[in-house]
Amino acid sequence: MLMAAVNRSITVRWSAAVERAAAAEGEDVGARVRSVRASFVRELAAVGGVSGGVAAVPAAGTATSLAVAAAELGWITVRLADMILTIAAVHGLTESSVEERRAWVLAVLVAGDNAALVMAEAARGAGKGIGRRAGRAVPVTALRGLNRTLAQSFVTKYGARRQAIAVGTALPFGVGAVVGGAANAAMARTIGRQADRLFRSLNHSALTQLDSTLAE
Repeated sequence: MLMAAVNRSITVRWSAAVERAAAAEGEDVGARVRSVRASFVRELAAVGGVSGGVAAVPAAGTATSLAVAAAELGWITVRLADMILTIAAVHGLTESSVEERRAWVLAVLVAGDNAALVMAEAARGAGKGIGRRAGRAVPVTALRGLNRTLAQSFVTKYGARRQAIAVGTALPFGVGAVVGGAANAAMARTIGRQADRLFRSLNHSALTQLDSTLAE
């Protein structure tokens, strides 16, 4: 279910991410990224609050709350991936392959602040860069290898984080609504920041390589 959510975002929802980035408000890239992130934080906080609020309903038990949280998991994952891809588009990374987009999303969701390092190591291993690299793309086989490695960690690491949130939203007496909303907001805020850092790094590397190419 988790990988299906990522795959849905990087394929059929990519065009919407590009359009969302183009419509983002702000005078510069930083302001537009903050606008995008704030929008997703509000949305995911609201969804987490509604999901957690189920536990406060007298007729609903913990099992029902956990079932709702499980159903929410797929949608939350889609929207987090949407946010990552929208931030990529804000940074101008609109010309990308499906495998590149999959690597971006998985690297952020798995490695967090170390996403740029993961991508850099993969780039060195392939002998080329990832993202905009003076028009030279990483071989598809290299990207697929990276994505297989990230996917193995994705289900366990990211899944464990979401499971912990699901348990919190199942708390009764309205506590779950507070926990769910706050946890979703915090996760969206953090992932948005980590995505911004990754794409700033990719753009910096691209410009550096371009300068080196022109100097040759």
